[in-house]
Amino acid sequence: MKIRIRDLTKYQEAILKLKIPSLEERYEMLRELGGIFVVRGTSVELKNVVTQGYLSRIEPSLLLPYLQMRADWTHLPKAEREKFSGSNAQSSTHSNSTIMKDEINVSDIKRK
Repeated sequence: MKIRIRDLTKYQEAILKLKIPSLEERYEMLRELGGIFVVRGTSVELKNVVTQGYLSRIEPSLLLPYLQMRADWTHLPKAEREKFSGSNAQSSTHSNSTIMKDEINVSDIKRK
């Protein structure tokens, strides 16, 4: 199943209409996670996607499985791949991530 950018835009519009901040954050994180698959170019550009925004709040080792699913992952030089999984990766903890620890309560949904 392919999801197009315009589909993602429509999903985002629908989520924003709900006015639930924690849901908006989660969707933004998912959108950025999808960016891992569409960024082209060097490992520097890929590293920028992983170390900025909401993805920077996620422990790098948790992002590695997604990085490894990229079609060009094995074409990156080994030293470049190790930057994402080795000790050079930006450190982060789950406790700093509001995305990972927040729960969405049904009572958060505002009915009109």
